Amino acid sequence: MKQAGLALVLLFCLSFVSCGGSTPMAQQQPTPQPPLGGTFSGAFSMNGSTINASLTIKQLGPPLSDGSIPITVGAKFSNSAACGGFTSAGSEGGSLNGLFLSTQMVPNAGAIIIGFSGSFTDTTEKTINGSFGVHGGPCDLLNGAATLTAQ
Repeated sequence: MKQAGLALVLLFCLSFVSCGGSTPMAQQQPTPQPPLGGTFSGAFSMNGSTINASLTIKQLGPPLSDGSIPITVGAKFSNSAACGGFTSAGSEGGSLNGLFLSTQMVPNAGAIIIGFSGSFTDTTEKTINGSFGVHGGPCDLLNGAATLTAQ
């Protein structure tokens, strides 16, 4: 009976943890496979308009000591007249941590900062669910949800 109990404990240990006291495998944060990059397109609603967005994401280097990956983002927008008419924006920097990414961009017109934050839906890096936030201009402090897909 003791052997059966020991075998059950060993099986449990091998199934859910590394038996060395480390984090269970189910809690480890997934990370997209580097190099990260590509163009993702979608749309968001803000101030009565549907604004089309296309983000080009590039990895700037290897992961940092905290595990985050530095990124830069360039953006193109259309149908943004209700928010001041921005058509492009350049990144002030950003990062990817696990499947979550965030960046702040400076637009060419109509606002001071456009932020984007979101998460890849999985490690295939094909879809990002997130939100745009605008600071300054007619859409100051407004947010719009977006689903962006790889192009």
